[in-house]
Amino acid sequence: NQLSWMWKRHAGFDVVTYTGNGSSTGDTQKIPHGLNQIPEMAWVKKRSASDDWIVYNKDLHSSIPEKYYLELNDTTARTYQDQIFDIPTSTHFNLRHTSTVNQNNQDFIMILFSSVSGISKVGYFDGQSSDLTVTFGFSPRFLMVKRVDSTGDWNVYDTTRGLVSGADKELRLNNNTAQSDHEVGDITSTGFTFACGGSHDTCSAGGKWIYYAHA
Repeated sequence: NQLSWMWKRHAGFDVVTYTGNGSSTGDTQKIPHGLNQIPEMAWVKKRSASDDWIVYNKDLHSSIPEKYYLELNDTTARTYQDQIFDIPTSTHFNLRHTSTVNQNNQDFIMILFSSVSGISKVGYFDGQSSDLTVTFGFSPRFLMVKRVDSTGDWNVYDTTRGLVSGADKELRLNNNTAQSDHEVGDITSTGFTFACGGSHDTCSAGGKWIYYAHA
């Protein structure tokens, strides 16, 4: 069986392509986008050569998230990089000179996400030793969860394959393994209750996770 997830280009989602200009340290390349609000997460991939998927997320740091990144194709924790992104705006996503996102004359694709009331939510939570209820403002049909302060998979769940009370069907964006059973938690009418007891890959005491949820 095959499954795909599709997002419509709208206030909470956009896709753009661009060519890197190799701007020097301190300069930025400003990439226009159509979100009409500030991007909260972005996935960047070089198209013309082999390289990692580089991820920006507003919750990678409390004050300087633009100086951190994740890699969508692996399990590594957030990495500090002084010259990679600049603070995005409601009209542009701003890049520094790092070769992984702005190498001169290389072609790139950028996929951008933001929260839309009642439809999508980009956010984070701090793990704890007991179940944790997080409010999205809607009941999710799609959920992605990634630990950022330590290694962890990009875990993906949806109601089509099974996101129910008990073991949920888990896929990982960072590898090609088949889905497996994992109790991530339970849907609520306004969000999600994460199973946090023990050492869950998706919630445990002392860790920090980012998530993307869609109605």
